[in-house]
Amino acid sequence: MAAHRRGTAWFVIAILVAGVALLTATAGSDPRTGILDTTPPIANAGPDQTVQEDSRVSFDGSASSDDVGIVNYTWTALVPIGHPRQLWNVSVGGSLAEFDPVRPYVYVLGGREVQALNLTTGVVDQTYAINHTAQYALSMAVARDGTYLVVGIPTGDRGYYNFGPYQSYFASVDLANRTKIGEFFVDEDAYKVLVTSDGSAIIAGGSGQGARLRMFNARNGTQAPNASWLWQYSDIAMHPSERRMYSVDEYGLNPPHVYRYSVDPGGGVLGTWWWPYHGEYDPGSRIWANPAGDLLLTGSGLLLASRDDPNNDMALLARLVQGRVQAVAFDATLGLVAIAEMSRLSFFDTVTYQLVASQDLGMYPDALAFRGDDIYLFGGGHAYTMKAPRKLLYGIAPTHTFTEPGTSVVTLRVRDAANNTDTDTVTITVTDITPPIADAGSDQAIIHGTFVTFDGSASTDNVGTTGWTWTFQDATPRSLFGPNPRYRFDNLGTFVVTLTVTDAAGNRGTDTVTITASLDPIPPSVDAGPDQVVFKGATVVLEGTATDNIAIASWTWAFDDGGPQTLTGPRVSHRFAKAGTFDVTLTVADPDGNSALDSVQVIVRDFTLVTQSHVPKGFRIGVPDDWTTQLDYSSPGFRADLFAHGPTISGVTVSVAVSTQEDRDVRETDAYLVGLAQTVIHRLQEQGGAVVVRSPVLVDTVNTRAALFEVSYGNGFLHEVWGIVASESRERVWTIVAQAGRDAADLYRPVIDAVVRSFEVIPPSFMENPRMVLGIVSILAVAIAAVLVALLARWFVRWRKRPRAARPVPPAYVMMSAAQPMISAPFAQAFPEPPLEPRPRYCWGCGAVLAPQYPSCIMCGRAPA
Repeated sequence: MAAHRRGTAWFVIAILVAGVALLTATAGSDPRTGILDTTPPIANAGPDQTVQEDSRVSFDGSASSDDVGIVNYTWTALVPIGHPRQLWNVSVGGSLAEFDPVRPYVYVLGGREVQALNLTTGVVDQTYAINHTAQYALSMAVARDGTYLVVGIPTGDRGYYNFGPYQSYFASVDLANRTKIGEFFVDEDAYKVLVTSDGSAIIAGGSGQGARLRMFNARNGTQAPNASWLWQYSDIAMHPSERRMYSVDEYGLNPPHVYRYSVDPGGGVLGTWWWPYHGEYDPGSRIWANPAGDLLLTGSGLLLASRDDPNNDMALLARLVQGRVQAVAFDATLGLVAIAEMSRLSFFDTVTYQLVASQDLGMYPDALAFRGDDIYLFGGGHAYTMKAPRKLLYGIAPTHTFTEPGTSVVTLRVRDAANNTDTDTVTITVTDITPPIADAGSDQAIIHGTFVTFDGSASTDNVGTTGWTWTFQDATPRSLFGPNPRYRFDNLGTFVVTLTVTDAAGNRGTDTVTITASLDPIPPSVDAGPDQVVFKGATVVLEGTATDNIAIASWTWAFDDGGPQTLTGPRVSHRFAKAGTFDVTLTVADPDGNSALDSVQVIVRDFTLVTQSHVPKGFRIGVPDDWTTQLDYSSPGFRADLFAHGPTISGVTVSVAVSTQEDRDVRETDAYLVGLAQTVIHRLQEQGGAVVVRSPVLVDTVNTRAALFEVSYGNGFLHEVWGIVASESRERVWTIVAQAGRDAADLYRPVIDAVVRSFEVIPPSFMENPRMVLGIVSILAVAIAAVLVALLARWFVRWRKRPRAARPVPPAYVMMSAAQPMISAPFAQAFPEPPLEPRPRYCWGCGAVLAPQYPSCIMCGRAPA
């Protein structure tokens, strides 16, 4: 009997094998003839169509043909994805979320609980508490069939050099029964978790560089016998077969690796293979597996093949994006992969790897999931939905309603019984007939002269608003453009403003807003500034501030200084020449006549200069009577012919010093003084970084002129006023230097200026003037020389006119010529000697010799005595 049963069984098996062989042999054959069909069908998607939005489009593939017959018509429509539409939000503070693969839920992990948000009702249907306190970020995973949820809770220390012992827990939830199973201790630093459909929880460690990859029973917490290793801080992903998994290094290794592990439910994690392209490409820090089981996507946007053969697994297929990927979703039916890189969501074809659609979301999704023709997003505590860029239709003549304007290319793929296929496309142009909804904002009551900001940003359109035009009448027709223009209504009255909103198709929508402009009842506020204390002669700067809801139209300062004074403007100045207390009133008014006033008090102090003289140095100067003055002052590193000082204010003593320098080439010209001042300024700038506050000007002193300028040091901490005086008669240059600190410079500036102006050059005495002494000496020398010349001349005249005595004949022997007769002595005595001349007389007035033939002196005209 047993043998009979065994024979029957073998007969049945033989029949099944033969049937399978027959089916295999005729799979590509014409069922009527049994001949292999290799002729593809011819697809015909029909003519292009133009329809209005929200109109139902009927496709027609009846013109498609095949030599045997078409068994399948599949239409793939590309539709605009539009903008994200917010569904619901959750109150839990967290960004980690996972969508349920079979139910309309998103599980949001934050704080100490997991909330199950119903995407249909927006209600949190269930909350699962987390009992243990995590020291680091939690992790969460949902099984591919929605049976279990696991949360990793790292409660211990974590670190690169932390080699244990470790301490963590994992919480498991039975999603089918909507109950929490419990929380189980694991001696591991739980960094990332996975869970299988049969309830095996996989924990990846996060410390100690080389971490453990272990499996636990999610129902009771027991550990599977086999475990493997991975680098700390690695992301993990489960293959849909749940027989293998993948990991990628997040931090620490360069270049990063993609690893593959074998998974034995209940037995643990076995074996390790790594991505053969790890040295050429950077996979990033995340990894996702396609539910269809054929693709992997890394955090850097690399698309890898997922194959059963470990030697051909993880092969690079394409790079889809360049940025950092934070969320991914696959849909095998639509043939799409959605990739969120920051705020941009991109869709790619999983066969051609081409970009299908892309949109900036304006938000950062943390989780994605396809649901039919839609894709769901979660980010920032909010759930959103938007259209997937593809929709599948089936049949010869399906219908579809295009709700979004635009152009859509629909692809028809036909297949015959032998699996031969062909494609054709039809273009559907959907026109926009929906006008925008204009919203001009709320009516406004304003004060004339103020700006109104219009707000048309609440206007909406099914595609998008492209233009905003605001029109109204304000003396003349006015037009403004844009969603938020500004306009100032200077005139009084009621203005009806019409907003016209347009879209790209030219559809229009209008709305109005009323602006009522009235007189200003609000007075301005004013501040005349702080009270001031100055010395007489100072120029006081009055600077007020005022605010008004419209504008300040006028500024008027009024006070009495020897008579009524009126100044206009927000900033004015006035020189107070007399001492006293002056009340200054500032009145401001707005364009509608509302006014306000404030007062400031100016106290003008008197001061008296006492003349100090330094005769040896040739100057006099006035010094305030309450200052201390010292002549020929000397201290280490400083000498002055006169030094006077007053009070010390903010650490700086107000002082004046006068120094004298001899200069035989000095000049009293204006150009010479200004040149000296410029030379001093240049030297000060080179030595101490002086900043010129007042450029050199010429001022009158008591009996000369001075070049006056002012410099500051240390960002205005110290001010110096310099005065330079020159004297040709003295052949000297005097330098007057006054010092004051930042807080005293403005106060004492008129005092210092008065000190400089009081400078007086003491005229030199007769003997102190070198030029005069030289002149007198020169005159005396010339006079003495003239006298000497006159005396010499008189002597010479007298010498010429002295009486001459007869020359005596020397008793000598005279040689006579032999022919000359000798005279006898008697004959010689016959000639008598001439008589002696009388003694000359001299003039009593000038001493000249008087000529006897003249009655008076021929030199001075005086009569002789």
